[in-house]
Amino acid sequence: MITTFPIDGMHVVLGVTKRILSFLSAPITGYMPHRDFAAMDRDYDSFKFPVEFSRGSRPLTDYKDFKFTEFRMLLLYGLDIIIRPYISTDGFQTLIMLIAGLRILCDRNMHKEMNELAQNFLTTFVRNSAVLFGEHFVTLKVHLLGHLAAEVDRLGPLESYSAYPFENVLKTIKRSVSSPKNPLVNVTAKLKFQSTYTSRRSKVPYSFQPVLIGKTGTEGLFKSVRICGLYFATSAALDNCSPN
Repeated sequence: MITTFPIDGMHVVLGVTKRILSFLSAPITGYMPHRDFAAMDRDYDSFKFPVEFSRGSRPLTDYKDFKFTEFRMLLLYGLDIIIRPYISTDGFQTLIMLIAGLRILCDRNMHKEMNELAQNFLTTFVRNSAVLFGEHFVTLKVHLLGHLAAEVDRLGPLESYSAYPFENVLKTIKRSVSSPKNPLVNVTAKLKFQSTYTSRRSKVPYSFQPVLIGKTGTEGLFKSVRICGLYFATSAALDNCSPN
């Protein structure tokens, strides 16, 4: 039964990141002074993430309302940058263990060959976090970090089997239910209608030409293009890859 029900990495990452923020921001027993957390909050709120990220940054004081993608973005791409000036060397190295271990397990190329290293990183974080924040910091989700590497070795990259795709489309499914009677019939009919409508939509009358142009007024060419998950545009915005 233990192997039949895999550990969902999405909820583990969400729970651990929220746990860390709750300990850092606690007004009385917080790990860092309030002024340091406030400075870290301003630093993160000023971040400008590229458009490849589905959400932008916002104040850390709103962390209780964060979505999973925001917790993931903070932990994997922002926390190590904003926290470095306000935490001890031992504390910083402990958090780096967590970030590096999860980055390895999410990577489609490294999750197998560096699985043992990720396991060592995460178990070290769990052990050291009890010293850094206190033994009461280690909840079930923090403990489950020590088992993620084995799950990834068995099932694939961490995000390839998470509940995120379901959570992402859950709102759409709920909106498809028009009455409490026969909800499955409602959802099936709505999805069938959407599939039929999509297949009948008119196609682009000309072949797709991902051309980046710098001049205005040119007709029939694209001013932005998305290739392999990366967004390129002719605008001068700072949150994307723009030509000079």
